[in-house]
Amino acid sequence: MNSIKIFSILILFFLSACVTLDPRPIEPRVTIAPLFEKNVLKRVGLYIQDNTRRVRQGGIRMVEDEFIRAIIEKGYTLASRSDINLIKKELKLQQSNVTEEAIAKKAKILNVSGIIIVDINKVDTQFIRSSHPTPRYRGYYITNVNISARLISAELGRVVWISSHDGRYKMVNRTDGSEALPPVAQIVASGLPGK
Repeated sequence: MNSIKIFSILILFFLSACVTLDPRPIEPRVTIAPLFEKNVLKRVGLYIQDNTRRVRQGGIRMVEDEFIRAIIEKGYTLASRSDINLIKKELKLQQSNVTEEAIAKKAKILNVSGIIIVDINKVDTQFIRSSHPTPRYRGYYITNVNISARLISAELGRVVWISSHDGRYKMVNRTDGSEALPPVAQIVASGLPGK
């Protein structure tokens, strides 16, 4: 009986040493303005910007896809691809000093009731050496990702919704961190209120 108990304790100890759980919640940090009216926001535009300047176009596209899914699932209408390209072009021209009022004016011109601006703020991968390396396993990689999003109402000229999330992902092989972007983007986008 004692040997079974000792064996069970050893197995539990071994498993707890191998599993690392992120204590942070998987919900995004969300703030909704009291002036937020989901019935007013019918057609929205989407703009993704990479503040790290290290994410490849494929990574940006994966973030965009997660937000498009959320926009459709939450009952909003997404502006057409040509309108989104106009939004991107207009916002890039003034990116150095873009205010909420300026974005609201552009939104009105482009016939959208709001613009969701998504910022990729951090994609950082680092190698963690194993305390007991072997020829096949020397360690692993940790990728830290931060994505935030805000919805600017064209009618109010203000931010009416903001969401953000920090994710930490363990990987065996070195990558550019792009595969960590979609799960974080999905979590951030899930904070968008439904219609």
